[in-house]
Amino acid sequence: MCSYCTTPVYNGNNTLGGYTCITCRAWVPYNSLHDARTAPVIDGRDDDPIWSLASAIIVAITTGQASVLPGPVRYAAHEDTLVTVDGLVLDVACAVQNPATATRFNLQCAQDCVELGSPLIILGADGVLYVPMSTAIPDSSQRSRLLRFLGKFVRVKGTVLERSGLHAITIASIEEVLGIHLITDAQ
Repeated sequence: MCSYCTTPVYNGNNTLGGYTCITCRAWVPYNSLHDARTAPVIDGRDDDPIWSLASAIIVAITTGQASVLPGPVRYAAHEDTLVTVDGLVLDVACAVQNPATATRFNLQCAQDCVELGSPLIILGADGVLYVPMSTAIPDSSQRSRLLRFLGKFVRVKGTVLERSGLHAITIASIEEVLGIHLITDAQ
């Protein structure tokens, strides 16, 4: 049974040690289901909420699948309404570990990190980090679509979703915004 909307979730999608509710799309861990005897064990740690959350965050960041995090989904706009986010396409390491902004960052560092496999994100002009997602379910990687925009200021139209502090945007369209002064040699 879903912890948020009390709908039975046994027909939901099996996701990382739990189910996604078929009604509210909340992730429900196995240990909160009424019959946990049918739940598979993931590395023997399925009953540890810290391990489940840590695993979910790692998977969400590295694959762009924000839907695996627990908690209800809050939409910044109606599900069918596209919103616009302006920001910089950057790798997650440079955005989190360095004092990068949407107009001041180290392009060489970002290129090196992406070459080694660091996931791409969109650093909004307001400082919010957005995990890119496709508009389809199941989700597909947006890396190849974003690579040509690395280090560029873009305008993305899509649906913004938030769960447990993680922001994601489904990319309906993306285009470079010209005329934005970018400082690309910041240390």
